[in-house]
Amino acid sequence: CLSLAQHVPAERQDWKPEGTGRTAKGIYEHLAAANYGFAQLIQGEEIRVPRAQRQSVALPSGSFDEAVAAFQKSGQAVLGAMRQTPPDQLEAPRTLPWGDPANVAAVMDIVGFHQMYHLGQLNYLQTLWGDAEDRL
Repeated sequence: CLSLAQHVPAERQDWKPEGTGRTAKGIYEHLAAANYGFAQLIQGEEIRVPRAQRQSVALPSGSFDEAVAAFQKSGQAVLGAMRQTPPDQLEAPRTLPWGDPANVAAVMDIVGFHQMYHLGQLNYLQTLWGDAEDRL
C-alpha cells in the first residue's frame, strides 16, 4: 500500500470515481482507523461499530500525506499488538466491532484480509487514472 501511495498523482488524491466511490486519501484514512481498532481488539479492548457504519470508519486527516502517515503509524500499532500477543492467547475470544464472535487469531487474519481488500480498491483507482504499472 505504501509503494502505491508514492505514485498517486496530486490531482487524484481526493478524486473518486463517479463521484460516489472512495478517494485514495479516504481509503488510507479508513485503513488507519481500522488498524488502530484492530490493535485495540487484539489487546482485549471492546469496540463497537454498527455493521452499517463499518465502511465509513475513518481517521480524518488534513492531507493525503497525513493520511498515508497515519496508515503507516497504525500499521505499526497493529503489528505491535500482534507481536505482543502470546501464543496461548490466540484462541482467546473477542467480539468483532459489529457483534460477530471471533478469536484473536481470526482478528489477526481479518487485518490482512482487510488491507488486501482495500489495496484492491487502490489498484482499481490506479487503473482508472491510467497507471498500469505494478506498484506492489
